[in-house]
Parts: sequence; C-alpha cells; structure tokens
Amino acid sequence: MRISSLDLEGDFLIIRIHLGNVGSGKTLSFVREMYLNQDRKRYYTNIITDFPNNTLLSKDMIIQKTLISEKTTKGITKKNYEYSLNADYWKEQPKPLHVCIDEAHHVINSRKSQSASNIIASEWLALIRRVTNSPLEEGELVLISQFLHKLDVNAREMCTQIRYFIMWYFAGCATCHKQWKENTEIPKDLRKDFCPYCGRHTRKQCHVIEARHFMSFEE
Repeated sequence: MRISSLDLEGDFLIIRIHLGNVGSGKTLSFVREMYLNQDRKRYYTNIITDFPNNTLLSKDMIIQKTLISEKTTKGITKKNYEYSLNADYWKEQPKPLHVCIDEAHHVINSRKSQSASNIIASEWLALIRRVTNSPLEEGELVLISQFLHKLDVNAREMCTQIRYFIMWYFAGCATCHKQWKENTEIPKDLRKDFCPYCGRHTRKQCHVIEARHFMSFEE
C-alpha cells in the first residue's frame, strides 16, 4: 500500500524531535507534558504510564496483518501474511492527534529503510502528517531518540522543531561533604561514581533538565 493511493485530508502537523544523551531527560520531559495536559489532550505513545489521556501504541495500530494463504504439509501448517498500513484506524480517531514514539530509531531507522516494516512505518509517518489536525488545534508528532543519524531521513527533513536535552545535577559525597556539578554531556567514564577526595560512593541530587529549542538542524 502506498500513501499516494489514499484519500487523505488535513494540514501538516508539527513534527518535533527530542534529542539528547542517555539520562538527559528527553523522555521524562514529554511524560511531564502529558501529565500537565491530562484534561486537554489525548496522546498515543509507546511510553507506559497510568495517565488516562495516554493510549499505549501497539504494532497492530500501525501494521495491518492479513492472511493471504495457508498450506499444510506433513501436519505442519504454513501461513503467509500480507502486511500493510492500518490507515483506517488513524483516520477514525478523534482529532487532533498527539503521537509520540520513544526510541524512534527502532521504528523508523535510516539503515533499514528498505525493510517491509520500515517502509510501512514511513507511510504511517506520512499519513499521520495529514490526518492529525482538528479545525481548532494542530496535532503533533514527537520522535525521541539519542541517535539522530539513525532516524529516517524523511522524518529528519520534515521535522519543524528540534529540542536538545541536557540533565544537570549535583554529585557529592555524604562522607566528606564535597560537591560538584555534572551533566549528561560529560562522557560517562569521566563522571565520578566515587568521591575523588575520599574514595566513597557519590550520590546525585537536585536534577534539572535543560531544553534547547531549535527550528532546524542548521541553527
């Protein structure tokens, strides 16, 4: 199935990419956003929460599996399936749509662009762009990843905002009471798990997430 064959309506949505190293708060920031919008927005994400406004994404919401043939040989049944985009599901959902994919490089991976699942995921991305808005509010697609180069090229080119996250915190020693600042931009092997003054285990506290906003990758 190709998106060009579908009757799609609606304006293009906002596509936001969250980037940052492991532990930078890029997913936590979006979870906070969902929490603050519990009474106003409906989300579709692969992030597990107990928020009433979050519908957990499943594979069958995106990929439709259809049995096309079945053959039994020596008591062993082999089934052949056809996989296609489940466009009807998304066209039927209440608008606007707010969709978030955590670890998005596993879903739309530039290095697997010719795989069947990745082709369907790319078609889904194009579909979401066109059926997400309501007359009163724009929908949004958020892709979260620490590997920008692994994200599908089309997803990168279509994005309208980039947010880069850095987690800042104080690392300190409860024994000698020394304290210093660290963040997730510091290579992990240079962050101090043991106090450089007395050798005891350090503890981390007073975490703050810094979010840097960009309109394009050229900024």
